[in-house]
Amino acid sequence: MKPRDKGTPIDEVIGIFNRSGYKLTKPILVEWEKAFPMLQPIKHSDGKRFYTAENIDLISLIVDLILVKEHSYKYALSAIKNSKSMALQKRRTMAHLEAMKAELEDWRASLGPTSQS
Repeated sequence: MKPRDKGTPIDEVIGIFNRSGYKLTKPILVEWEKAFPMLQPIKHSDGKRFYTAENIDLISLIVDLILVKEHSYKYALSAIKNSKSMALQKRRTMAHLEAMKAELEDWRASLGPTSQS
């Protein structure tokens, strides 16, 4: 999995979550950037926001805490800062393992066909 150099545009991020049934908007994401200092998208000179894979994982965690479980911003921020929620770490670990798996599969493919007895 190769991340985009500039990240995922804000409209695509919103679309990902909206297709999953969550009501995200640009103003909500901008509000979350203020409430959650660790959420820092890449801001281009033209003002457009692009989100890294790590940003999207964090947004997913915020969605879970705020929209699904209906916790307060204060609670969600505390949970994220204090690592009370292992969800983000699990997502990061799974993403790392998926990347390793892809690299191993590429390596195996580069070896050519093998016979299995």
